[in-house]
Amino acid sequence: MDPTIVMSLMLGLIAVLLGTFYVKQGIEQAEMKRAVQVAHHQKNARRLLRALDNMPPQYSNNLLQQFVLEEVQRELGNILQISPKNGAAKRELTVIQERLSQLAQASGNPDKGAIDIKTLEEANSIRSCAQALLKYVHQRYQANLLDKDTAQQLSNHLKRVIAQTALDLYLFKAKSFEMEKKYQLALPFYQRASQELVKHPYIEKHQELVIMVKEKLKLMNKLDQQQREEGAANEEEVTLGDGVDSLIEEEGQKWKKKYF
Repeated sequence: MDPTIVMSLMLGLIAVLLGTFYVKQGIEQAEMKRAVQVAHHQKNARRLLRALDNMPPQYSNNLLQQFVLEEVQRELGNILQISPKNGAAKRELTVIQERLSQLAQASGNPDKGAIDIKTLEEANSIRSCAQALLKYVHQRYQANLLDKDTAQQLSNHLKRVIAQTALDLYLFKAKSFEMEKKYQLALPFYQRASQELVKHPYIEKHQELVIMVKEKLKLMNKLDQQQREEGAANEEEVTLGDGVDSLIEEEGQKWKKKYF
């Protein structure tokens, strides 16, 4: 075969192989890029949903729930635009849409009752969730993706949650010691609760709580004083009784020595 033809065939084959390689490499890079984008949107969706679901319902009003669920819905929609056959994203989106539908049917913000925060760890966990959501709200607003009025309402609510967690922890500790009649230990927790109310006047039922804590402080001081006085009186009685017992024993010993 003519060497020129052979060379041409070889060059053509090399060109085809190189073309196939670059096409395959391009496809792989595109797939990798899509996978990175999907992972990014999944991470955002899960982080937002985890922050919302880890907050007690008492701290999550309808506006906050709607905002977070719609943001999660948007992230899942972005995943399906990149990967239309993503079954996990489809299932998660269905669940989120059902939650949004239920929320839309709810009337107002029902009273979900009080919450007892029993440990510092629990309080810090709730505060961490609220702070993460507050940061996200600010980011969306600064990027002009959230209107000012909604951003302000969400920010105010989350700031109240952050303050409320500390207050609820102090009140729980104070009431627990009060029930155990450990008034001296209850006092500092009511004092801390009072300080939180001074620092955060926007806490829900603020005035009602201020009056309650003020009355509790008076009562704890009074009961603590009574407890101290009763303790001192009991100590005197014990000391006097010991003295009488010692005197009787001493006289008895003298009587034995004298007559035996």
